[in-house]
Amino acid sequence: PNVLDFQIPGGMLSNLANQLKEAGMEDKYQDLLDEMPRVRKDVGYPPLVTPSSQIVGTMATFNVMSGQRYKMVPNEFKDLARGKFGRTPVEVDRKFLTDTLGIAPEDIIEDCSIEDAKAKTFDEFKEELKGKGYLNPTDEDVLSYALFPQVAEEFFKAHYKPITAYVKE
Repeated sequence: PNVLDFQIPGGMLSNLANQLKEAGMEDKYQDLLDEMPRVRKDVGYPPLVTPSSQIVGTMATFNVMSGQRYKMVPNEFKDLARGKFGRTPVEVDRKFLTDTLGIAPEDIIEDCSIEDAKAKTFDEFKEELKGKGYLNPTDEDVLSYALFPQVAEEFFKAHYKPITAYVKE
């Protein structure tokens, strides 16, 4: 198959073929080759490098194996579509995000712009985090927050407990 026609990196072709073979569905190989660029289009044409190539390939495989598009959607695919890994070259259709993938509008990440990060200094981002109750952010925490504020805050909420009140003794 032509790598350019199907938009699949060469190394993925054999892996996808093996997955279908193991499932006894090797006759669906052409369907998978056809589905890959459709899935890639749906999710905004991300570059097919790790991890996005595996995410798109897995979604295309699920679509072909289930016989229905987007019946089973891995969280990684939803994260890619909603902007957790940054913006895709083409904006993902909001109706696709909300109706097809079931992503709540408030979970769509729209503020991953490097331009936004340039507006403040490192120390300003650090102070902003402290103001949100994360009193001892690491340099990595501050950089994550500066580049991907929504994603970083989701992570912080899951892994750190913010201090929101002080108690005098």
